[in-house]
Amino acid sequence: MQVKGRLSAIDGIRVKRSKYWHYGLTVSFTLTAISAVGLANAYFRFLNITSYHSTNQQIPYSHLLAGYVGVFILRLLPIPDFITVPLFGYLSSIHVFNPVIVFFVALAGAILPIEYLAGRFAARPIMLKVLSIMRIKEGNIEVAERWLLDHGNFSIFMATFIPYFYSVAAFAAGTLKMRVVPYMAATTLGFGIRYALLEYIGYYGVYILSPKYDYSNRDALFAILAFTSVYYAVYAAQVLRKDQKSQDDRIKNSN
Repeated sequence: MQVKGRLSAIDGIRVKRSKYWHYGLTVSFTLTAISAVGLANAYFRFLNITSYHSTNQQIPYSHLLAGYVGVFILRLLPIPDFITVPLFGYLSSIHVFNPVIVFFVALAGAILPIEYLAGRFAARPIMLKVLSIMRIKEGNIEVAERWLLDHGNFSIFMATFIPYFYSVAAFAAGTLKMRVVPYMAATTLGFGIRYALLEYIGYYGVYILSPKYDYSNRDALFAILAFTSVYYAVYAAQVLRKDQKSQDDRIKNSN
């Protein structure tokens, strides 16, 4: 019995490890795409901003976009944050907004636990009716619930980096009555990292398209591509080994 329990624990560790490999694959794809675009533009200059700071901005962007209130409201609307946050990062780079205030206002809108509270306190039939308007099916909630049960608070942290899935995970967290403090901590940490990166891209990313771009960054981009290539190779080896093991088990069971 003791040996059996130990083997079950080892199997559980292996399952979790394989899931983390999938998370790493998602991050690697993102890094590969960013690095490839940066290197392609560095060598071929298919985009070029010749006068980034030389233009005199007379358009009252802050008034048209309702200022920092607009930043908060846009985060609550079903508009992808990977579009709006870099936009406000760019506007901060030309001194329309303060980047620190933009970050905290956007983060405040992101961590507002609307979906969590709805999942926790609304009756399930009513909640499913509302979700159907947003084209979220009950099956999506059930998948998110299983994922939360497998990973706990870490799943909420990871969900903040997956567009649209966070809303489903937040509803599921509410229905499972996850503790508020760990839930909010995971949400704040995840969105904090996400928005810092998105705002950084909007604030500094435009320099890649300017003649002042520092070509020494090529070394870093090549290093990222090399790292992700190695990761893909190791991941493929893991998948092939797992498939071979499954095939061997089927042959063994058939005999």
